[in-house]
Amino acid sequence: MADYKVAIIGTGNVATNLALALETGGHFITEIYGRDLAQAMDLANRLYETEPQDYLDFSESEAGVFFICVSDNAITQVVEHLVLPENAIVVHTAGSVPIDVLDSIATFNGVFYPLQSLSKSRVISFENVPICIEASTNEVKAVLIDLATSMSNFVYELNSEERNAAHLAAVFINNFSNHLFALASDIAKDSELPSEIFNALIIETAQKAIELGPDAAQTGPAKRGDKKVVQKQLKQLSHNAKLQSIYLSMSESIANRYGVDLA
Repeated sequence: MADYKVAIIGTGNVATNLALALETGGHFITEIYGRDLAQAMDLANRLYETEPQDYLDFSESEAGVFFICVSDNAITQVVEHLVLPENAIVVHTAGSVPIDVLDSIATFNGVFYPLQSLSKSRVISFENVPICIEASTNEVKAVLIDLATSMSNFVYELNSEERNAAHLAAVFINNFSNHLFALASDIAKDSELPSEIFNALIIETAQKAIELGPDAAQTGPAKRGDKKVVQKQLKQLSHNAKLQSIYLSMSESIANRYGVDLA
């Protein structure tokens, strides 16, 4: 497996985790770009001999692979101003942005999408993080597979349409469920319950969904058609119309899935 010189464009959640994972995988991070030079310096200082910069001219860079790790809406703007060495490979890391957004900047391009929730404040090992790749050429694909397998045991080749579906599913799995955790935390606080009382439930919910599958793991009053409990809990939420609406919508969705009548 080759060791690559790569540059990271961005300083956020994905950029931070990816830069550290690539270095752990044996690759050299030549530069970190950030609009805010101080943030680029902060990340560069966590790496080995990496140069921070706040300009997008990489024409003199020794890197062969450039990772665009910015928000989906900012990718096009970066591409418009990015200057690369000849024959460089450029990839973005977004789940819902097609590969062809990079066609104007480089013939050798691709997508390197880590299917995981990433945060700067919680750097994780990429060993079990699925890496979803797409490439414009077989040569680029070989490089991306090399990079991905140096970091992760799970590498998938997905086209833009498949990756869009994966990203949509990930929003339901992670973003929506975490929001429900936050709403549950609000309910607990209102009743002065200790937040840690639900930790085991959160862990078991995820583990059971993996081991049994979500359909087999589903429990609760809506699943068993317990109208009395559902109505009681809706009444408990009468002070909060938005939360009551979410509870009713979720309960009806569960009931419909399992053919249960809550009316």
